[in-house]
Amino acid sequence: MAFIEWNDTLNTNITEIDEQHRQIVALINALSEAVRNRAAESDMKALFETIAKDTKAHFETEERLFRMHSYPERSAHAELHRQLETQVESLSSKIRTGAMPVNDSVLLFLRDWFITHIEGSDRLFGFWIQSRK
Repeated sequence: MAFIEWNDTLNTNITEIDEQHRQIVALINALSEAVRNRAAESDMKALFETIAKDTKAHFETEERLFRMHSYPERSAHAELHRQLETQVESLSSKIRTGAMPVNDSVLLFLRDWFITHIEGSDRLFGFWIQSRK
């Protein structure tokens, strides 16, 4: 069973965003598998860095769409992105320097913020876009 199972509560009904979300879920699941199988620390670090990089790119995509559609909650949503980026950058620094191993607590953090963010603010953006069609 996957660490994060994709389901309808994760859909925003914005194709570009949902595709990126699915890719990030696949990466988190790959990291979970690597932790479970006790993969080399360097492999787990590389996977975590890919998740961090792809998440940052994803936030840039969302914020471009916010501007394109004049989303009224764009400032508040972008602020959530900055907060998450700060947390991920801090975690990434600790992992990169060896101060923190890639382990279950890292996976739980990734899953919790990712699902909470999608089911909360990202879905609200999706509903808002759908209401304007």
